[in-house]
This record gives sequence, structure tokens and C-alpha cells, in this order.
Amino acid sequence: MSDNPAPTAALEDHDNSVQTGRNEPTSPHFSLRRWLLIVVVLTTIGIIGAAASVVLRRTQLGRTTEFWGPDVIRTLQLSDEFRLTIPAAGPLEWKTESADGSVDLSDTPGIAHLRHALLDERHYRWETVREEPMEQVIAELPKAKWVTLELRGTPPELRGEPPLQPVEFQVELTEGWIGRRGEPRAVQMIERVRSAVRHNLLIFSNVTSQRADVQ
Repeated sequence: MSDNPAPTAALEDHDNSVQTGRNEPTSPHFSLRRWLLIVVVLTTIGIIGAAASVVLRRTQLGRTTEFWGPDVIRTLQLSDEFRLTIPAAGPLEWKTESADGSVDLSDTPGIAHLRHALLDERHYRWETVREEPMEQVIAELPKAKWVTLELRGTPPELRGEPPLQPVEFQVELTEGWIGRRGEPRAVQMIERVRSAVRHNLLIFSNVTSQRADVQ
């Protein structure tokens, strides 16, 4: 009988691999599937997170449309002109670019954020609604400082549609009351928003006035 060393060598190799802790390499197909699964899970989480973020940031117009009316909402969203007017008889003394105390904010960077602040229903304290004109609200506040926001003008891309309704808001800057000029309704903005609106209006008017001074 002839000796066959091959099985013995194979067994020795197996024993050596067990003793030294060497293992067969992991299947590349299994590894690839695992990484693909991780990528799919992370991508799904990202998509869900982005969608939730969009929903949370989306302007909510239900209460504001009910309060202001759909025509006013449309003007707030789309008007071609956006002017800030400081009343001549009021307590504010800002230097502005025109004789009537108005500042054109139409092309001011950040004006879209101001529009959003006035549009979103979450920016108002609806329990404070008063069925009184802003003139009366202002008269009752000992330290009232107010301005008028005028929105008008239909953009060229909307010329084939009904023209936008001109709208004037009176905005009280110390306690955050707002109402349409001449209309018997007013509501208070939440504290965070009224502070932001006041700050933005001061910044916007200052930047525009400085630009006018240079000219």
C-alpha cells in the first residue's frame, strides 16, 4: 500500500489555522448587502427628516386668512410694493428718504421674512383679538410707537389676473399690536415675533435711509 500525504497535509493546515486564529475572509457579497442596507436606512431617515422640516416651516394661513381675508393674504404674499411710513405726528423720529416719511422696502434683502412673519397664524396671540380700530388701541397705550406698512401694486407676472387689493397695516412696535388701518379689528403678535418685526423694521429703514444719504 502506498502512502498518501495529501489528507494529512490538509488536516495539518486546518489545525494550524484553528490554532493561529485565522479565519476564512468574509464574503464580499454579504458585506456589500450590509452597507447597502445602511445607506438605504440613512437615506430614508434623511428624506423623512427633510419632509418633516418642510411641513413644520410651511406657512400656516388658516387663522390669518379668516382674520385678514383672502384678498389681504394675497397682497401680503405677492404685492410689488412694500413701503414703511413713519407718521409725522408720531413719537418716532427716523430720517427717511422721502418728504412724506416713507421708506421703500420692496427690494430690501430679508423682506420675505417680514411678509412671512405677518402671514403665519402661529405668530399671533389670537386670544387678544379686539373688535376695535388700531387708532383706539394706540391711544390707550402710554408708550405706543407705531408705523404704517403699505402694500400695493400687482407684479407683471400677475397682470392677467385680478389686481391685488392695496392694504395698509398699522403696527404698534412696543406691545406688538397690528390691524388694518380704518378697520375695527386688531390682534397682538407673540413676543418673539413682535421683537423680530420691530428689529427688522428699524434695520430696514436705517439701511435704506443710509443708502439715500449716500445718493
